[in-house]
Amino acid sequence: MSNTDMINNISNKVRMVPGVWQGGSGGGMPNWETVGSFWSYVTGNTGNGPKATGYNNGGWYTGVLPIDISAGDILQFSGDGSSYYHSVYVVSVPGGSNPSYDLIYVAQHSDSSSSRKLTELIGGGGNYMRQMRFHAGTFDK
Repeated sequence: MSNTDMINNISNKVRMVPGVWQGGSGGGMPNWETVGSFWSYVTGNTGNGPKATGYNNGGWYTGVLPIDISAGDILQFSGDGSSYYHSVYVVSVPGGSNPSYDLIYVAQHSDSSSSRKLTELIGGGGNYMRQMRFHAGTFDK
């Protein structure tokens, strides 16, 4: 998809739910931009828009085993298990029967990284980790 196509989709509010799930050239709604609001919206959404199942909310990172992490999942991190401050997208998970956190790669916007080892986020204040696994969403357009 070209930048022009993306700009047109934003202008035409493609795959957006007015008032709760939308973006624009200057930013978007809290459900799109804020870690806690994003979790609450997608894990509790029963209407139009993206939907996800949440796992390990408030739990230590070891509650999400490497074998249960898939490309496309979103992981969020917290230092205390209640206030989550960072989201990453899982981009690469090794095959095989013995995956490890060290072999999983994520992408993030802050510190612009499209291929960062998950273990770089675990331990340095991010010992609590929750997971979102997305389902098919519904949209009016």
